[in-house]
Amino acid sequence: MQFLLNSRLRPGVTREQFIEHIRDNRDDQVWDLVRTGIIQHWLWKVGDAPGIVLLINCENAEEARTLAESAPIVKRGIVEFDVDPIDPFPAPLLSS
Repeated sequence: MQFLLNSRLRPGVTREQFIEHIRDNRDDQVWDLVRTGIIQHWLWKVGDAPGIVLLINCENAEEARTLAESAPIVKRGIVEFDVDPIDPFPAPLLSS
């Protein structure tokens, strides 16, 4: 299954603290997930709500939540994630 992990800064964390954390903390665990295909896409949020968005592959929602909660950036109190299941748009809905 695919899941969308959408982050938001924890209350009291500034954009500058978020950027500093990303810049100064290389996370080998995350790069291992990218290399193994669990993280399919890693996107940066722009605008007024800084953060990251991940498209991931997991067996179920519990595994996706566990993965999100185990991320060092979450454990350090910088961000929290919403975890939403996703699927490709069903093409039959486009036909009339």
